[in-house]
Amino acid sequence: MVADRQTTYLFLYCLLSLYIHVFLFPITEFQWCYNGMRARTHDRVFLVSRGMMMNSHEVLKKSVSDLGVKSVASDLGLSTSLIYKWCQPCDSEDSSGAENPLDRLAKVYELTGDTGPVSWLCQQAEGYFVPNAPLKLVESVPLLHMTQRIVHEFSDLLDVLTESIDNDGKIDLQEAHDIRVEWEKLKSSAESFVSSCEKGNYAD
Repeated sequence: MVADRQTTYLFLYCLLSLYIHVFLFPITEFQWCYNGMRARTHDRVFLVSRGMMMNSHEVLKKSVSDLGVKSVASDLGLSTSLIYKWCQPCDSEDSSGAENPLDRLAKVYELTGDTGPVSWLCQQAEGYFVPNAPLKLVESVPLLHMTQRIVHEFSDLLDVLTESIDNDGKIDLQEAHDIRVEWEKLKSSAESFVSSCEKGNYAD
C-alpha cells in the first residue's frame, strides 16, 4: 500500500508539472533536435497570452481558416457572406462585421451571470471551464502566501486521491467527483496566480 501511495504522489507531481509547463506557461515555439532530426511547432494559439485577449472575430477567423469559409458555411447551412462578417470586427458604425455566436454567448453570460452555457461549450471541446479567482482577491494576497496556497491545494488533492485508494484500491464515481473538485480548485488558484504575475502585481 505504501508503494501504491508513493506511485500516486509521483503521478500527481508529474501531472501538476505537466499542467504548469503546458497550460500555465505556454510557449509559442519550440525546437527539439535529436540525432539530426528536427521537429518544430509553430503558431500555438492561445486565447489569452500575457494578458492579451483575442477578439471574438479573430478567434472565429482563425478557427475557420483551415476548412475555409465556404466549407463551414455549407455545413452550417449559412451564407458565406455571414461567415465572413462574423470574422470581421463589428465594434463601430464603420465596421463591416456582424455580431457572431461568440459575442452572443458572451452577452448571455453578461446578462445572466450563469456560466452553464460556457461550461457546456467547454465540455463539447472535451474540456472544463475553470473560473479564475477575482483579481482583487489575488492582488491582496502576498506572493509567499499565494504560492503556499497553491501548494496547500495540491496537498488537498493528494489527500483526496490517497484516501480514495486506501479504502479499497479503487476510485468510484463519487470519489472521482471529489478528486475533480479539488483539481478544479488547484487549477483556478494556479491560473489566477499566473495571471496576476503577468499583470505585474508581484513585480515590485
